[in-house]
Amino acid sequence: MVAAHTHTDQALAWSTAALAADSEVPWTTDWISETGQEKLREYGIASPVRSSGSKLALFGETTVACPQCGSTATEKLSEFGSTSCKAQYRCTACAEPFDYFKCI
Repeated sequence: MVAAHTHTDQALAWSTAALAADSEVPWTTDWISETGQEKLREYGIASPVRSSGSKLALFGETTVACPQCGSTATEKLSEFGSTSCKAQYRCTACAEPFDYFKCI
């Protein structure tokens, strides 16, 4: 049970709510829709690269396109970006730094 705070016009009241979590199927970046990937690009985050079948992908070697100009001339600056699920990249074509959403 989780205590939930609700606001009424007369007074503040507390109530309880039951939360259920389904952890049988873990979330994966494969579930990000095309619309979601486009929204990530519009925000300046490179969306996860889909499975390429390349053995280099096992070592984190993926070709990441710049969300600003679309160039694949990019370089990884750091394995971790603004959060642990992102890596920090820089585009060598337009010189813009950007986050890359890692495949999970």
